[in-house]
Amino acid sequence: MSKSPFVDSVMMACDLSNDSIVITDERGKVQWINQTFTKKTGYAIQDMRGKTPGSVLQGDSSDPSDIESFKKKLDKGVPFEQSIMNHAKDGSLLRTTTTITPIRDANGCITNFIGVQRFLGNGSKGRNDAETTLLGVMEQLSTKYEELAKRQQEIEIQNNTLQESYRLLQRLNNKVNSSVNYASRLQYSLMPREAWIEKALKQSFILNRPKDTVSGDFYWFEETDEWQRILVGDCTGHGVSGALMTVMAINLLDQFVGKVDIKALPKAFDDLDVALRKKLDMNSETGLSSDGFEFGMLQFDKGSDDYHYIGGMIDLIRIDDNGAKKVRANRLPIGGDQRFYKGRSFEKIHSFRKKKGESVYLFSDGFPDQFNDRNDKKFTSRKFRESLAGICHMDAQRQKMALMDILRKWKGKQQQTDDILVFGHRF
Repeated sequence: MSKSPFVDSVMMACDLSNDSIVITDERGKVQWINQTFTKKTGYAIQDMRGKTPGSVLQGDSSDPSDIESFKKKLDKGVPFEQSIMNHAKDGSLLRTTTTITPIRDANGCITNFIGVQRFLGNGSKGRNDAETTLLGVMEQLSTKYEELAKRQQEIEIQNNTLQESYRLLQRLNNKVNSSVNYASRLQYSLMPREAWIEKALKQSFILNRPKDTVSGDFYWFEETDEWQRILVGDCTGHGVSGALMTVMAINLLDQFVGKVDIKALPKAFDDLDVALRKKLDMNSETGLSSDGFEFGMLQFDKGSDDYHYIGGMIDLIRIDDNGAKKVRANRLPIGGDQRFYKGRSFEKIHSFRKKKGESVYLFSDGFPDQFNDRNDKKFTSRKFRESLAGICHMDAQRQKMALMDILRKWKGKQQQTDDILVFGHRF
C-alpha cells in the first residue's frame, strides 16, 4: 500500500488502539489491519489481505438485514456506523459496532476506507489516548485533502488561463508563419529557379540554404545575346529583415545593372549605391541605417572565351591545376556605414580567359561562418577553399551534393548560423 507521512501516522496510532482497525482500498479489499484486530478475531494480515472484511468475518449468525444495511451505507461513500454480529477464527461470536470513514484524494475520489470495530462489552465506550490521537490524525488528513482540493482548483484555473493564452499565441504564430511563407514565395518569385540557371549555365550549381524561411542571401541572373551574368548577394541581417533588403536589391540591379555594358559596370554600381542610400535615407543627419549588401558578379561572354568579375566585399575563388587563387573584390559594399566607405567607388573589373577544367566560385559568408556541434568552432574561409579544391574536379551537381554533405557532417546538431549561398561553375 502506498504511504504518506499522514498514513504512517494513522497506522502508528491504529496499532496503539484497543479497538480493531482495518484499512481497505476503494473497493473494500483489505490492505492493513492492526494488532488488536488479530488478537480479537484470530485473523492475521495474510488471512485478510485482498479480501473484504465481511467475506471473512460474517457467518450464519450474522443478520442479513444488518449486512444489507452495511452495504447500502458503504455504497453512499459517506461516514457511517453499523452494528453487526461477526465470527472469530475459532468460531466464537463477536458483537461489534463498526465506524466506517472514507478517505478521499485531492480530486474528491475515494482512495481508502478506515473501519474501527468496537467490541460490545469490553468497556470500549471511552476512548483512550491512542484513539484520540487517531481521530486527530484523521482530522488532519481531512483538512489536508480539503487544502489540496482547493489548491488543485486554483491550479486548474491557472492551467485554463495558460491554455487559452497558448491557443491565442498559436493562432498568432500561425498567422505570422502564413505571412512569412507568403513573403518567401514572393522573394523567390523575383529570383529565377536554381534549376533554370543550372540549365542556362552548363556545369553550374547554386547551393541556397536560408537560415529561416526567408533569406538575406540572394542571387540575380541576367542574359543577353552577348553575355550571361550571375550575381551572389549577401544583405545585412537574415530572415524577414534580410529578405526585405533582397527585394530592394534585386529591383535596383534590374534598374541600374541589367543591360549595362561591361565597361560601364563600375559607374552602374556607384549609381546603385547612391540610389540605395537615398531610398534608405542614409545620407541625411537622421539617417542612421547601415543596411546594404555585399556582392560578387561574374559575366560569361558568349562570343569569346572571356569572362569578367566585379565584386563588392565578396571575393572570387578560381581553382585550376595550379591550385586555388583568390581575386579580391572592391573593399566596399552597396550601402553600409558611410563613415567607413565615404568617397570610395567601384573601380576594379577583372577579366580572364576560360580555361578547360578550371572552376570559379562566389559565396556568402554563411558556409565559412557555420559553427559545429563539437567545439563550437567556425568552418572558416580557409577550410572552405580547401574543400572547394577537393571537389572542383567533379561535375557541377556532384560538387553541390558534396558541399551539402560536408556542411551536414560539420554542423551536426548545431543550428544553422546564417544564410548559406554558393555559386559554382566549371569550364
